[in-house]
Amino acid sequence: MFHLPRFLILLVASLFCAGALTTGCGGGGAGESGSAVAKWLAHYQSVFPRAKNLTETHPNDLTKLGTQKSSLDELLSTAPKDRPEEVSAAIVQGQALANQIDVIRTGSTLDADAVAVTDAAVIDSSQANIDPAKWSKLQADMNQAAADVIKDVACSEAWSLLSNSQKQRLGVATESYDHVAGTLEAVQGKAESILSDRWSISSWNKYIGWGTYAQGIYEKATAIAGFLEGGHFTSEDTRAYYYYARFCLKPPG
Repeated sequence: MFHLPRFLILLVASLFCAGALTTGCGGGGAGESGSAVAKWLAHYQSVFPRAKNLTETHPNDLTKLGTQKSSLDELLSTAPKDRPEEVSAAIVQGQALANQIDVIRTGSTLDADAVAVTDAAVIDSSQANIDPAKWSKLQADMNQAAADVIKDVACSEAWSLLSNSQKQRLGVATESYDHVAGTLEAVQGKAESILSDRWSISSWNKYIGWGTYAQGIYEKATAIAGFLEGGHFTSEDTRAYYYYARFCLKPPG
């Protein structure tokens, strides 16, 4: 019987494996790929339900929500590159949930953002002739006005980014836009209009930098607007859609 020299046998074997790198020598690559997909999907079934449940049951627990968002981001970043249909579907679902979490976390800082705007606008509150109760009330009203205007401008931006089909999903008439325009002049005018109902704005010029106040509101609002322009993983599940649904629609009744 004819026998090939051992080195030729090894050479043929090595060439065969080199030619089969995309699938793995002897089919092992396909098995490893399938194993990676199964492992990722199993991890997805662990991470996604926890994040979704927390989003639905405890959306105000921002610390835990941040932890779940980190886990979700890590999961999505490690998705197999050779993706079967079920992995692709899971990624879309996961990205949509990531959008919702980002929206909740962004919208939930509204009160803190308003306080920061008011604090930055204070020029001098140490004057002896300021009634502490009156000063405290002014601060509270400025906080509320700032929050209202930031939210209104953010909702205006969200509205402008919604498609007609998204508006229909929300049950909102496509012509029902009535929010504040996102310009510095409009922001300042709206804030002053709110405060003028209770305060003589000019009498506080010594203590409050109204230009700084308006600029602060504008910057906070435009930061949210910039955030809303991103996250378009699908044409329907967008940050703008989730923001408008959660923070801009009036509750039933």
